[in-house]
Amino acid sequence: MKRYLIRYTFQFVPVLLIISLIVFGLVYMAGDPVQLMLPDSATPEEVASLRETLGLNRPFWVQYGVFLKNALTGDFGVSFRYHADAMSVVLDRLPASLALGLLAMLFALSVSIPLGIWSALHRNTGVDLLITGASVACKAMPTFWLGLMLILIFSVTLQIFPVSGSGTISHMILPAIALGGGTAAEITRLVRSNMLETLGQDYIRTARAKGLGEGAVIYRHALKNCLNPVITIITVQLPFLIGGSLITETVFAYPGVGQLLVQAVNARDMSIVQAGVFLIAILVIVMNMIGDILYRTVDKRIKY
Repeated sequence: MKRYLIRYTFQFVPVLLIISLIVFGLVYMAGDPVQLMLPDSATPEEVASLRETLGLNRPFWVQYGVFLKNALTGDFGVSFRYHADAMSVVLDRLPASLALGLLAMLFALSVSIPLGIWSALHRNTGVDLLITGASVACKAMPTFWLGLMLILIFSVTLQIFPVSGSGTISHMILPAIALGGGTAAEITRLVRSNMLETLGQDYIRTARAKGLGEGAVIYRHALKNCLNPVITIITVQLPFLIGGSLITETVFAYPGVGQLLVQAVNARDMSIVQAGVFLIAILVIVMNMIGDILYRTVDKRIKY
């Protein structure tokens, strides 16, 4: 375990360096932020003075070196829109996105695992076709369209949930369903296919021959050996649900990191963009590491 963590840390560093170079390069090519920070009436001398103060008149590699040095301490500059430290602004929005992402994943797992098992146990029946068809349809639905339909049905017509905003659990229900719908469809199909393969294994037939109940065979033996692919989906999708829910948070006006990034891109507030993307990248790397550890916990045959 210790050797694995050390080795993973050494892999962690070059990945972050590459991500930082990409993020800085894209922001560097996005345009001159000085033009946004100063009014149209600013004189050329004022523009040149601010550019020199911010170090934007230096060569690319010098600017990148300064950016990297500051990023190591969590300093991504000051947001000209919020007049505050960029990372602090992003971190202020992170709890809301964490709550929404975790709720969306909880919804996806609570729906997909029972449906996947049920579909596998009723293979090639009407139930199986219905679940499989619904999974394909849900996966194909654009997130923004699903969100709008949920608002139209449950907020406007039935008036059960709020249209937008945050503050209570009721504000998070519809965004969580819209956000977790695609993940639920993907996990349902994955559980079904893996369950079908597992149910045909010799040890399952042996367990049934010993007289074990169907519930014990399914949940204690078959399902346990289907979890590794599900863990993979969780570790890949959870950072996206937390930090990459740009469309969902925009549709529901939910004040999370996703909405913040959309607003920052529109306003070309590049300090916020850099801090947000960097934070999401760290979440992805950490979740991959947690996924590797969970593999070993679920299946002792897997080595670090």
